[in-house]
Amino acid sequence: ETLESFTPLMNHVIDYNVWAVKADSPFKTVKDVIDAARKNPEHIGVTAYGAGSDDHIAILAIAAETGTKFVITHHRSTADAKAQALGGHIHVLGANVSEVAEEVKAGSLRILGVMSSQRSRFMPQAPTFKEQGFNQVWSVTRGIAAPAKLPKEVEARLVAALEKTLNSRDHQQKAEALSLEPRVMKGEEYRKFLKDNEQSTKKLMG
Repeated sequence: ETLESFTPLMNHVIDYNVWAVKADSPFKTVKDVIDAARKNPEHIGVTAYGAGSDDHIAILAIAAETGTKFVITHHRSTADAKAQALGGHIHVLGANVSEVAEEVKAGSLRILGVMSSQRSRFMPQAPTFKEQGFNQVWSVTRGIAAPAKLPKEVEARLVAALEKTLNSRDHQQKAEALSLEPRVMKGEEYRKFLKDNEQSTKKLMG
Protein backbone atom coordinates (compact mmCIF):
# COMPACT_ATOMS: atom_id res chain seq x y z
CA GLU A 1 0.00 0.00 0.00
CA THR A 2 1.09 3.59 -0.64
CA LEU A 3 -0.23 6.99 0.39
CA GLU A 4 -2.18 7.02 -2.85
CA SER A 5 -4.16 4.03 -1.55
CA PHE A 6 -5.83 6.29 1.01
CA THR A 7 -7.62 9.59 1.50
CA PRO A 8 -5.86 11.20 4.50
CA LEU A 9 -8.51 12.82 6.68
CA MET A 10 -6.92 14.21 9.80
CA ASN A 11 -3.96 13.92 12.14
CA HIS A 12 -4.77 14.19 15.82
CA VAL A 13 -1.61 13.79 17.92
CA ILE A 14 2.14 13.97 17.51
CA ASP A 15 4.64 12.10 19.70
CA TYR A 16 8.26 13.21 19.35
CA ASN A 17 11.18 10.82 19.39
CA VAL A 18 13.60 10.79 22.29
CA TRP A 19 16.84 9.19 23.32
CA ALA A 20 16.81 8.03 26.92
CA VAL A 21 19.26 6.20 29.16
CA LYS A 22 19.23 4.41 32.49
CA ALA A 23 19.47 6.94 35.32
CA ASP A 24 23.06 5.99 36.21
CA SER A 25 24.31 5.91 32.60
CA PRO A 26 27.64 7.70 32.04
CA PHE A 27 26.08 9.44 29.03
CA LYS A 28 24.81 12.89 29.98
CA THR A 29 24.20 14.42 26.55
CA VAL A 30 23.56 13.40 22.96
CA LYS A 31 27.10 14.54 22.18
CA ASP A 32 28.45 12.03 24.68
CA VAL A 33 26.79 9.22 22.72
CA ILE A 34 27.98 10.55 19.36
CA ASP A 35 31.55 10.94 20.63
CA ALA A 36 31.52 7.38 21.98
CA ALA A 37 30.17 6.05 18.67
CA ARG A 38 32.88 7.87 16.76
CA LYS A 39 35.55 6.45 19.04
CA ASN A 40 34.13 2.92 18.88
CA PRO A 41 32.14 2.44 15.65
CA GLU A 42 29.38 -0.17 15.79
CA HIS A 43 29.74 -0.55 19.56
CA ILE A 44 27.08 1.76 20.98
CA GLY A 45 23.70 0.04 21.04
CA VAL A 46 20.46 1.90 20.43
CA THR A 47 16.99 0.34 20.53
CA ALA A 48 14.33 0.64 17.85
CA TYR A 49 10.85 -0.74 17.39
CA GLY A 50 11.23 -2.58 14.09
CA ALA A 51 12.85 -1.80 10.74
CA GLY A 52 11.33 1.31 9.22
CA SER A 53 9.74 2.44 12.47
CA ASP A 54 10.02 6.06 13.60
CA ASP A 55 12.65 5.04 16.19
CA HIS A 56 14.69 3.32 13.47
CA ILE A 57 14.43 6.24 11.02
CA ALA A 58 15.49 8.66 13.74
CA ILE A 59 18.62 6.59 14.44
CA LEU A 60 19.47 6.43 10.74
CA ALA A 61 19.03 10.20 10.49
CA ILE A 62 21.37 11.10 13.34
CA ALA A 63 23.87 8.52 12.06
CA ALA A 64 23.77 10.14 8.61
CA GLU A 65 24.20 13.63 10.05
CA THR A 66 27.14 12.70 12.27
CA GLY A 67 28.81 9.97 10.23
CA THR A 68 28.49 7.48 13.05
CA LYS A 69 27.48 3.81 13.14
CA PHE A 70 25.38 2.28 15.88
CA VAL A 71 24.36 -1.25 16.78
CA ILE A 72 20.61 -1.03 16.22
CA THR A 73 18.64 -3.59 18.20
CA HIS A 74 15.02 -4.12 17.18
CA HIS A 75 12.51 -5.19 19.80
CA ARG A 76 8.97 -6.50 19.54
CA SER A 77 7.67 -3.73 21.78
CA THR A 78 8.78 -0.58 23.55
CA ALA A 79 8.18 -2.42 26.83
CA ASP A 80 10.85 -4.96 25.83
CA ALA A 81 13.21 -2.16 24.81
CA LYS A 82 12.69 -0.33 28.11
CA ALA A 83 13.43 -3.52 30.04
CA GLN A 84 16.71 -3.88 28.14
CA ALA A 85 17.67 -0.27 28.83
CA LEU A 86 16.73 -0.43 32.51
CA GLY A 87 18.62 -3.70 32.84
CA GLY A 88 21.76 -2.10 31.44
CA HIS A 89 21.84 -4.39 28.40
CA ILE A 90 21.63 -1.57 25.84
CA HIS A 91 23.26 1.86 25.88
CA VAL A 92 20.45 4.06 24.55
CA LEU A 93 16.68 3.68 24.37
CA GLY A 94 15.07 5.10 21.25
CA ALA A 95 11.41 5.82 21.98
CA ASN A 96 8.75 8.55 22.08
CA VAL A 97 7.83 11.09 24.73
CA SER A 98 4.61 9.32 25.75
CA GLU A 99 6.38 5.97 26.09
CA VAL A 100 8.93 7.13 28.68
CA ALA A 101 7.17 9.99 30.47
CA GLU A 102 6.30 7.90 33.53
CA GLU A 103 9.80 6.40 33.88
CA VAL A 104 11.32 9.87 33.56
CA LYS A 105 9.03 11.18 36.30
CA ALA A 106 9.95 8.20 38.47
CA GLY A 107 13.66 8.83 37.89
CA SER A 108 14.48 5.42 36.42
CA LEU A 109 15.16 6.84 32.93
CA ARG A 110 16.88 10.07 31.98
CA ILE A 111 16.31 11.92 28.72
CA LEU A 112 19.37 12.84 26.66
CA GLY A 113 17.40 14.71 24.02
CA VAL A 114 14.02 15.22 22.41
CA MET A 115 13.79 15.34 18.61
CA SER A 116 11.46 18.33 18.44
CA SER A 117 11.87 21.95 17.39
CA GLN A 118 11.18 23.11 20.95
CA ARG A 119 11.16 21.51 24.39
CA SER A 120 8.32 19.16 25.25
CA ARG A 121 5.91 20.52 27.83
CA PHE A 122 5.72 16.99 29.24
CA MET A 123 9.44 16.99 30.06
CA PRO A 124 10.57 20.64 29.95
CA GLN A 125 13.85 19.80 31.67
CA ALA A 126 14.98 17.76 28.66
CA PRO A 127 16.90 19.62 25.93
CA THR A 128 16.13 19.11 22.27
CA PHE A 129 18.62 17.64 19.82
CA LYS A 130 18.63 21.02 18.08
CA GLU A 131 19.74 22.75 21.29
CA GLN A 132 22.66 20.35 21.38
CA GLY A 133 23.72 21.08 17.81
CA PHE A 134 22.01 18.23 15.95
CA ASN A 135 19.40 19.06 13.31
CA GLN A 136 16.96 16.28 14.13
CA VAL A 137 13.17 16.60 14.32
CA TRP A 138 11.38 13.25 14.23
CA SER A 139 8.12 11.94 15.58
CA VAL A 140 5.36 9.42 15.19
CA THR A 141 1.91 10.80 14.44
CA ARG A 142 -1.52 9.26 14.78
CA GLY A 143 -4.14 10.06 12.19
CA ILE A 144 -7.25 8.86 10.44
CA ALA A 145 -7.62 7.97 6.75
CA ALA A 146 -10.26 6.52 4.46
CA PRO A 147 -9.95 4.54 1.21
CA ALA A 148 -8.75 6.33 -1.90
CA LYS A 149 -11.25 8.08 -4.17
CA LEU A 150 -13.56 8.90 -1.29
CA PRO A 151 -16.36 11.21 -2.53
CA LYS A 152 -15.58 14.82 -1.61
CA GLU A 153 -18.88 15.35 0.18
CA VAL A 154 -18.26 12.27 2.35
CA GLU A 155 -14.71 13.43 3.08
CA ALA A 156 -16.00 16.85 4.13
CA ARG A 157 -18.55 15.35 6.52
CA LEU A 158 -16.00 13.03 8.07
CA VAL A 159 -13.43 15.80 8.50
CA ALA A 160 -16.01 18.07 10.15
CA ALA A 161 -17.04 15.33 12.60
CA LEU A 162 -13.44 14.43 13.40
CA GLU A 163 -12.44 18.04 13.91
CA LYS A 164 -15.28 18.56 16.38
CA THR A 165 -14.28 15.46 18.34
CA LEU A 166 -10.52 16.01 18.28
CA ASN A 167 -10.84 19.64 19.36
CA SER A 168 -13.15 18.72 22.23
CA ARG A 169 -11.93 19.34 25.76
CA ASP A 170 -12.47 15.68 26.65
CA HIS A 171 -10.19 14.45 23.86
CA GLN A 172 -7.55 17.06 24.61
CA GLN A 173 -7.47 16.11 28.28
CA LYS A 174 -7.19 12.40 27.54
CA ALA A 175 -4.35 12.98 25.07
CA GLU A 176 -2.46 15.15 27.53
CA ALA A 177 -2.95 12.59 30.31
CA LEU A 178 -1.05 10.15 28.08
CA SER A 179 1.69 12.74 27.34
CA LEU A 180 0.51 12.99 23.74
CA GLU A 181 0.64 16.38 22.03
CA PRO A 182 -2.65 17.17 20.23
CA ARG A 183 -1.84 18.35 16.69
CA VAL A 184 -4.75 18.63 14.27
CA MET A 185 -3.77 18.67 10.59
CA LYS A 186 -6.19 18.22 7.72
CA GLY A 187 -6.58 18.68 3.98
CA GLU A 188 -3.58 19.74 1.94
CA GLU A 189 -1.49 20.46 5.05
CA TYR A 190 -1.88 16.86 6.23
CA ARG A 191 -1.25 15.39 2.78
CA LYS A 192 1.93 17.44 2.40
CA PHE A 193 3.10 16.42 5.89
CA LEU A 194 2.66 12.73 5.06
CA LYS A 195 4.31 13.06 1.65
CA ASP A 196 7.31 14.92 3.06
CA ASN A 197 7.68 12.27 5.75
CA GLU A 198 7.47 9.52 3.15
CA GLN A 199 10.22 11.10 1.07
CA SER A 200 12.50 11.60 4.09
CA THR A 201 12.00 7.97 5.09
CA LYS A 202 12.73 6.65 1.58
CA LYS A 203 15.92 8.69 1.45
CA LEU A 204 17.20 7.18 4.70
CA MET A 205 16.03 3.62 4.05
CA GLY A 206 17.58 3.57 0.58
